[in-house]
Amino acid sequence: MQGHLELIGATMGVLLALSGIGFSVFPRNARIPMQWGMDGKPTWYAPKVVGLLFTPVLALGVMSLMSLTAQGMRMAPIPNHILVTIAASFLCLHVLHLCMAWRHFRSARR
Repeated sequence: MQGHLELIGATMGVLLALSGIGFSVFPRNARIPMQWGMDGKPTWYAPKVVGLLFTPVLALGVMSLMSLTAQGMRMAPIPNHILVTIAASFLCLHVLHLCMAWRHFRSARR
């Protein structure tokens, strides 16, 4: 479990740092695109705080729930490689989301 807490903490640190970059780069009262249609245009938006903190909060919930559920049910602990894969997936998805949002704001300026 100790390794899980360190991994979750490190993942949250990176996700929150990426969100902090988003807070400084995106316009002050921006609404962050959250989903894109097949045509590449956003289909819905969220307020800046929600849009930038959605992935970190979801990652914290999923990773914590997996660790605590296995421990509470007295199951074998979740292997570290599974949590590493989940953490890497959240990190990649958050970077992708921020890049796509940045591209949206950049194209809106033209």
